[in-house]
Amino acid sequence: MDISSARVALVNDRKSLIVDAEIEAFLATRALNLTATTDAAGAYRDAEFVIVATPTNYDEKSCSAPRKLDRLKVEFSASISRLGRS
Repeated sequence: MDISSARVALVNDRKSLIVDAEIEAFLATRALNLTATTDAAGAYRDAEFVIVATPTNYDEKSCSAPRKLDRLKVEFSASISRLGRS
């Protein structure tokens, strides 16, 4: 799950988000059960694990990622509570 539809499209096209020969080869040659989405509730619904990666080098005044992450934490918590997995 990502807030960026562009990054989601890259992952679903099996393209690496960073320049890394091993990741690029892995995505191109391995059989993977991998789907990216911008739908947070849908992504969390059947997840056994959730890994959260956040930017660490951003300008707090101009970057909306922390605010979006706060919103996603609330959505995730609500999804887990509805499933009785808290």
